[in-house]
Amino acid sequence: MNQKINLLLSKVNLLKNINDDDLNNLSDSGAILTYNLGEQIIDRNSDNKDVFFVISGSVRVVNYSNSGREIAFAKFSEGDFFGEISAIDGKPRSANVVAIENCTLISVKRDSFINLLNSNSKISFLILKRFTDIIRISDERIMDLSTLRAVQRVYVELLRRTDKDAAVPELWVIRPMPSHSLIASLAGTTRETVARVLSNLSDAKIVEKKSKALYIRNKNRLEQLAEITNSQSSISKN
Repeated sequence: MNQKINLLLSKVNLLKNINDDDLNNLSDSGAILTYNLGEQIIDRNSDNKDVFFVISGSVRVVNYSNSGREIAFAKFSEGDFFGEISAIDGKPRSANVVAIENCTLISVKRDSFINLLNSNSKISFLILKRFTDIIRISDERIMDLSTLRAVQRVYVELLRRTDKDAAVPELWVIRPMPSHSLIASLAGTTRETVARVLSNLSDAKIVEKKSKALYIRNKNRLEQLAEITNSQSSISKN
């Protein structure tokens, strides 16, 4: 039993309530890994089947189109985990995982993770719930890509990230405002398109950039724009 790995794993959201025996069995195959910003952790099509638990820092799951455009799928931060899909089905990795800041991870061997699922129904249920969340998000993004123009997909991505301002509840804000490249990756478009959309929204007084936040001054109008299906419609006409 590795007490240090035990202690670190016990702080992971998925594992907070498991018993000592399950935790010990998991930590026996555990290894502490560190990665710097920009380092690749998992390579798509790799045969590695380990499950990774994020102890500190953040990572992003990405793929690349034939033209080389990055497509982001998810971000995992302290307390999260990733890599469970290949551990469960035994197939090669389906995406790349890259450190987006310096991070510390614990990798656990596939057999230990499968044993945990077989012995702990609560953990298995949490994994099932995670899969249903992934399916729902994927369904939404497939619908967006199938029915919306690139500009509309940027609107939708902004709306997904909008929340009420903690200091001024009547205001809507995106804080922190993600990079243009990340929004483009999530919306399936280019950074240039995102920059143009944000510029147009700013000119129309629908959004306002302040420091690291983007204030949504007219959320109703942004929602209307996201629903426009006529390819000839644009902010400039309103």
